[in-house]
Amino acid sequence: MQVLKGRKMTTSPSLPSNLSKLLQQAAEEGQFEMIVLSDIDGLPFANSGAIDKKNVSCSEEILAALSSLISVFKQRVEKEIANAETDEISVVMNDKSRLVCRYFHVDTAEFILSFLVQPNQSYRRLTNSTISLVKKFYAAGKYKPPMYSA
Repeated sequence: MQVLKGRKMTTSPSLPSNLSKLLQQAAEEGQFEMIVLSDIDGLPFANSGAIDKKNVSCSEEILAALSSLISVFKQRVEKEIANAETDEISVVMNDKSRLVCRYFHVDTAEFILSFLVQPNQSYRRLTNSTISLVKKFYAAGKYKPPMYSA
């Protein structure tokens, strides 16, 4: 797994055995409070769990639900602004910590990678790598996103 450590990149040789393990590794590396992978409707599929069990802002379910609500805003922005395609929305709290929602597709399914970031913490490179690994995880047949029927 390619992750940011300070300013140096490190690489581990293979994909973790499951998505939650992948998210836990990313959360620990990025020092994020937690990471949740959910569908666009807020249904969580995997999470890192709280990295610091004593200092938890919200549950994984709440983080996924908030991400789904934020996706309604994302859809509205994309509808109202010509040619807008949003891949990230960030909500900055009073203490400068952030709730960040990264949007991406695996085949026809849209996913949200949501995470809580400390003030002044960089995250973009690590989350790009994490999203790439989720896609590889899917491509390797280790995970199949749900298929929705109309």
